[in-house]
Amino acid sequence: MSPFKEALTRAMGNLPQVEVARKAGVAPSTLSTWLSGGGAKPDQVFAVERALDLPPGNLSRHLGYVPVSEQPVASVEAAIEADPVLKDHQRDALVFLYNFFRNRSADT
Repeated sequence: MSPFKEALTRAMGNLPQVEVARKAGVAPSTLSTWLSGGGAKPDQVFAVERALDLPPGNLSRHLGYVPVSEQPVASVEAAIEADPVLKDHQRDALVFLYNFFRNRSADT
């Protein structure tokens, strides 16, 4: 099962596809297509995230889409710190790696 399909199935819980589609303003066949492995348009994915009261990026990040933030982020470190999906140890590792490679490229 793809990470997107897994996340969508988990997010929908026991809600029927028809109900989720209605709330999001998409066709029920859209959700069926996604759950069958078909492609998804960013605006529709964002609409489903909003309809399910999910944080921006909860589903879309699995497809490589980056939601537009309501507030600009000052730096990569700030973006990592602000990501609600990451756990503390993941944040720490990403900030470490980012700084390591940023400093390494400055040295060359």
